Amino acid sequence: MGMRSRIKKTSIFILVVVLTTLLASFLPSYAEDAAEGSAEESVVDIIDRNPEASYILYDTEKGQVLLNKDIHLPVNASMLSRMMTCLIALENHSLTDKITASYTSVSSDGNFWIKKGTTYTVDALVNTALIGNAENAAKLLSENTEIKTVNSSENSFAAYMNEKAIKYGMNDTFFTSADGSSSEFQKTTAYDTVIFLKHALLNTTFKKIYCSPVAVSWGGIIMNNPNDIVMENTTFTLGGGTGKYNNTESTLAVTYYMNNNNKSPADRRNIIMAIYGLDSENIEPVQKQLLDKYHKDWVKVLYREKDDVVSILTLGTQNLSLVATNDVCFYAPADDTDYIENITFSYAEGYAPDVIQAPVYATTPICVVRYQLKDKTVFDVTLCAQNTILSERTTVNKMAGLISQYPEIFLTIFVLCLATMIFALRKIYWHFALKV
Repeated sequence: MGMRSRIKKTSIFILVVVLTTLLASFLPSYAEDAAEGSAEESVVDIIDRNPEASYILYDTEKGQVLLNKDIHLPVNASMLSRMMTCLIALENHSLTDKITASYTSVSSDGNFWIKKGTTYTVDALVNTALIGNAENAAKLLSENTEIKTVNSSENSFAAYMNEKAIKYGMNDTFFTSADGSSSEFQKTTAYDTVIFLKHALLNTTFKKIYCSPVAVSWGGIIMNNPNDIVMENTTFTLGGGTGKYNNTESTLAVTYYMNNNNKSPADRRNIIMAIYGLDSENIEPVQKQLLDKYHKDWVKVLYREKDDVVSILTLGTQNLSLVATNDVCFYAPADDTDYIENITFSYAEGYAPDVIQAPVYATTPICVVRYQLKDKTVFDVTLCAQNTILSERTTVNKMAGLISQYPEIFLTIFVLCLATMIFALRKIYWHFALKV
């Protein structure tokens, strides 16, 4: 019995050891999976706790800031300076223009060589600067683009970049170089970045290159857009890039999220998202989560359609209908679609309700209606006259109105009057004819 008892205890011990070992082998992978899931779920919280991180989701149509964190925090402007340089080059060159390098240079990541005496097209240089983040390509473009500043005595390229930034309303941006060279004075913000892109994307050539998933550099080098979310998109047109300077720090990740294929104004999208201050591993997860949050928290409201009657003015006894000249759309929180806080009207000279007089012709711009949303976004819509009013309701106009309302009766009266007149004239004619 003693031997059997010892064997039994030994068998139980071995079984426990085996089970413990197997369980332990599964625990690390389970813990890693749980940690990864937790990190994926809380990445937005991580960026919110990062004092150097800033981001913005911006609607280019109405200028609404939909999601944001520290959008006026000063950040590195290296990549933005190269983007501005490319835009200026495209405004002053055709893509087929050729530039010959006067010196040899290599990009900071070592991927793109420019050789002295070699000729490059503007197309190849812009592609490489925008998609390849090659600062030497941007520098060569700036050195061979003639510009003239307006407010600076020094006709330098950087001075022109700053003039353009001020014109766009980028009030917290200052450029010191065309290629993004490090400088303590060169700065921008997440907000200014989306303001720049709002204007830059109006340039169709810039937009085509920037929104391309791939581009071609000189020598036939194929470059993938560094923004991974652009590469995997299948539904919407996306554009963007991520950039580093001196290959040491992530300076910017930008995504342009656009869908104008749908005919309904409420389904169209023109969103720019900019993120600063994250390492490359967190950029794509944050981009995706911010887009998911945007879809969940915001809805696009079609408040008025083009040609809808927005207001009615009274001229005597007549009504003048004022219609919207374009669709009135804006974003509102999903739980608060009644998002208009204030509406005001500014009338053109001579068309205010207390002074307007006939004649007023259809399509005449009468006033501008200004909408202010609860998030303080303000936008204007022009209202035009829908109908024509030639004069106020005098006796003659009243009679004309009755004629248009009862044409059959007045036609009968007219025919009878005409017949009576003809009969009277005929009788008078024969009266005088017989006398003669």
